[in-house]
Order: sequence, then structure tokens, then C-alpha cells
Amino acid sequence: MIKRILLAFIFLSFSVLSYSQEDNYDINGLSVGFVPSALFNIWTGYQMEAGYGFKDHFEIGINVAYINGKRQNKPYQGYRIRPSIKYYFLNEFEDHRFYIEAGYLQRVIDVRLIGRFNMFEGVFFQEIEIVRNRTVKGGFAMFGIKKPIGSSGFFYDFGIGLGLGEITILNEHIPNGELESNENFFVNDSDGSLPFPILLVHASIGYNF
Repeated sequence: MIKRILLAFIFLSFSVLSYSQEDNYDINGLSVGFVPSALFNIWTGYQMEAGYGFKDHFEIGINVAYINGKRQNKPYQGYRIRPSIKYYFLNEFEDHRFYIEAGYLQRVIDVRLIGRFNMFEGVFFQEIEIVRNRTVKGGFAMFGIKKPIGSSGFFYDFGIGLGLGEITILNEHIPNGELESNENFFVNDSDGSLPFPILLVHASIGYNF
């Protein structure tokens, strides 16, 4: 399934290249924006972005998010950082630009929850509040479009991306206690690291200076 999605991504990129020609949407210079799509993530956050475009095709940028909320009545907080570089295609549509983006994602989240501990090898069980750290690191590729809103300098940006990384889970422990863990692959909460797929849906509104 992932191979098919990647093949479709590559085909779409070359389709855009086949329509290459001069246009008048200038991406050069500084831009900043707000990312409303972060408010609808599984891990809700408040995300901002900044970028600098140059040579008509390239843009280096960074997205930074403060993550905060509740999931299944468990409060969490953390951050997400996503540096990247974009390549914009010149195309026949004068009022927008397609792009391919490659970057690195790091997301760190601390979840507060009630952990059940097996104390002194089964003498008794104890439930206490602990912190579970979930850290994701990995690379991604994204295909998107940037379009100006009238002639005001404002724009909207929409992209979809895929990547592969690693998730590391660390649970807070207590002396003489062993945390009971759920070993289900999709809800894994044991200490350790696993390969982790990255799916990005990005929608932002910003301003070109």
C-alpha cells in the first residue's frame, strides 16, 4: 500500500514538471504563517511556520508547534519541530505554485496517566500517576501547493506527506515496582523503540513579505 502511494506521489511530481513554464507568483523572500491543521491532529497543537524563498524555486523553512491537550482523559503536552527544504515548480497556472518538500520531524510528548504496578514481584498491586514520554524522529517527503489570496500578500498552503521514523517510549518507574504494559502493536506502551510511519496533512495561512 505504501509503495503504491509513493509511486502515485512520484507520478504526480513528474506530471507537474511536464507542464513547466514561466509564471508570475514570486516565492522569494521571507514568509510567516499559522497552521490551523495542527488543531485537528491526534495530538493537538498550536503551530507556526516561517520560510525564506530564493532563486525562484527554493525555500528553506521550519514549523514549530506547542502541543497541549487531553486524549482519553489523559492530559499531555510537548512540542513538534519540522525543518525542511522545498522545491517549487514553475507551471502554467499563474496564481499558484506546486512544490515538493523534504524534511525532518521530531515530536516529543509527555502524557500523564495512571499506571498499574506489580509491586515486589506480585505481593500487591499499586496504581499511581506517572509520565509516559513518546518521542518520534524521522524523515518525510511532501507534495503541496502554495496559492496567493488576491494581491494582499497573504497565501494559503496545503500539502500531504509520507515518511518513516522511529518512536521511542519511556515510562516513569517506581522502586520495587514493574509497570503492567499493553503489548498490542497499535497501542504499544512498553519501554523501547519501534519503526513508526509518518503521515502529514498540512494546511496553513500566511503572509509573504
